[in-house]
Amino acid sequence: TLILSILLVLSSAAMAQDEDIIIQWWSHWANEGAKRAVIEQIAADYMDEHPNVTIEITWWDKQPLFDAIRNTMTVGQGAPDITTFDQEVPEGVEAG
Repeated sequence: TLILSILLVLSSAAMAQDEDIIIQWWSHWANEGAKRAVIEQIAADYMDEHPNVTIEITWWDKQPLFDAIRNTMTVGQGAPDITTFDQEVPEGVEAG
């Protein structure tokens, strides 16, 4: 489900093929090599297929990522295009 959700977001972003697109992706799996490798490979494969897209991944420790997402969603700006974490953040749903 996670991978499908990610690909749907990436696909909609790349529809504007004439423009250079930068996608910000925040993930808390900085210290989990296997998960990090999967995300980096997804991003690399996608960028290979869509040369106008650059995916910038920012790796966080878990709690600082939760705090950053909560803060950006609460104020309604500064959030990444994609984030990967395993905790509900109801502020994100409320902020749209």
